[in-house]
Amino acid sequence: MFSGGVKWKGSALPEALEMKNAAITLGVPEKDIIIEDQSLHTLENVLASLLVLDREFHLHRIKRLLVVTTSYHMRRLHINLKTYMPDWINVTLCPVEDNNTRNDNWFLSETGRKRVKNDSAKMIKYVKQGALYDENINI
Repeated sequence: MFSGGVKWKGSALPEALEMKNAAITLGVPEKDIIIEDQSLHTLENVLASLLVLDREFHLHRIKRLLVVTTSYHMRRLHINLKTYMPDWINVTLCPVEDNNTRNDNWFLSETGRKRVKNDSAKMIKYVKQGALYDENINI
């Protein structure tokens, strides 16, 4: 399943469709792909994905999900999952690196610093609003 309705600069398609097309190019059969292409931010990714997963598989039957996102975004996604994902569904987190936000280089580029700063600010904002579960994280 690919989730995301945002159309990034230079793309006419929502991110979920971009990822679907890339997966098909890499040999994943289209019949094995489901998408959620309406969400506009991380909380909506989680909530809209739950609806799509329920329609496709029935949530009560799902035991585990493999969740993939960039490493800098994983903490915020993980907190969203802990806040909104049903507790019987276990998640395995699989952070991936990009060119600008690896642990060893995010601070070296304006793009990396901006992404990490924005993601951290959003997490703090949502915790203060009560929209996300609050917990101490080892960094």
